[in-house]
Amino acid sequence: MQPTATSFANSLAGRLLAAALAFVLWGGWALLANWSSDPHHALIAGLLQGSASALMTLVMAVAAKALFRQLPSGAARLLLPPPADCQRKLHPALSGPQLAPDPCTLANHPSAHCPGIYLLPVPVSAPAARAGLQRGPMTDNRRPLKIRDQRIMTRFAAWLSQRSVTPNQISVLSVLFALAGAVALVYSGQQLGGARSIWLVIAALCIQLRLLCNLFDGMVAMEGGKQTPAGELFNDVPDRIADPLLIVACGFAVPGFESAQWLAWLGALLAVMTAYVRVLGVSLGLPADFRGPLAKQQRMAVLTGACLLSAFDPLWQQPGLILWISLIIIAVGSGLTVVRRLVGAYLRLQRRGIE
Repeated sequence: MQPTATSFANSLAGRLLAAALAFVLWGGWALLANWSSDPHHALIAGLLQGSASALMTLVMAVAAKALFRQLPSGAARLLLPPPADCQRKLHPALSGPQLAPDPCTLANHPSAHCPGIYLLPVPVSAPAARAGLQRGPMTDNRRPLKIRDQRIMTRFAAWLSQRSVTPNQISVLSVLFALAGAVALVYSGQQLGGARSIWLVIAALCIQLRLLCNLFDGMVAMEGGKQTPAGELFNDVPDRIADPLLIVACGFAVPGFESAQWLAWLGALLAVMTAYVRVLGVSLGLPADFRGPLAKQQRMAVLTGACLLSAFDPLWQQPGLILWISLIIIAVGSGLTVVRRLVGAYLRLQRRGIE
C-alpha cells in the first residue's frame, strides 16, 4: 500500500514536520520583529517563540489524533459534533458500545497495532551468547541500545562479570566521571585559548566514560547474573545526579552569554523530568518509555559534540556560542520528550481503562 497524505500527516514524521514548520514560521517572525533593536535578544526571542510554537503544534496534533480515534469510523468522524465525544467521556455508562474503540491488549496480542508505548524486547544477541552473557529478568524494561550487542562490549562485560566488580560499583563510578566532566566544564569557562580547548576535550571524554559505565553496569547485572536487591536504586539514582551535574556545569562554561545559566538549570530540570515520567509510568504498570526526541543518550551526544566543536573556539569570533546553542537544544528537546512521554502514558492508561 502506497503511503497517502493522510497517513503521512498522522505519522510521527508528519507531526515533526508540522512542528518544524511552526518553529521556522513563528520563530522567524519573532526574530525579524526584534532584529532592529538587538540581534542577540532577537535570536533568543526567535528560539523561544519557535520552540513554544513547535511544542504547542505537537501537543495539539497528538490530542487531535487521540480524540479522532475515539469516534466511530466513516462519515460520523466528520459529522458527529465534539460534544457527543465529550459526553461519552463524562458519562461512559450512557454511551453505546458502538462508540468504544476495539480493545487492543498488548498482554494478549503483542503484535497488535496499538499506538502509544510499546514493550521493547531485548533478546540476547549471538555475540552476547558467545561471550557467556545470559538474559536476565526484567530485560523488557531496559533501554534498547544497539551498542550493547557489539562484540567488544559483550566481551568486556563478560570480563568484568568474572571479576570482583559489582554493577553498583560501576554505577557509582559513573557519577565520579560526571563530576569530573562537570569540573572540566566549569574550568573551561575560566580559561582562554588552548587551555580552554583542553578542558573541553576532557569534559567530552568524561561524558562518554560516564555513558560507558551506564552501559556496563546493566550488562554486568542482567546478563552477568550479578543483580542485587538494591540494584534498581543504583541504576536510576546515579543518572539523576549525573545529568544535572553536566548540564548545569555547561552553563558555567559560557560566561559570555547571560541566558546560559537559566537555560542550563531549565535543561537539567527537564532532563530529570524525562526520567520521572518514565518511572511514573512503570509504577502505574506501563512499559518503560525510553522514547525521545532527546533521551539521555541524545542529550549526552549533543553535549559531547558541543564540547568537541567548542574546542575549536579560538578559530572564530564568538567563543561559547556552540555550547550555548547546545543548551537550547537540550532544554527544548527534553521538554518535547517530557510531553511525548506524558501523552503516551495518558493514552495508554485511557486505553487500559476502556478495556
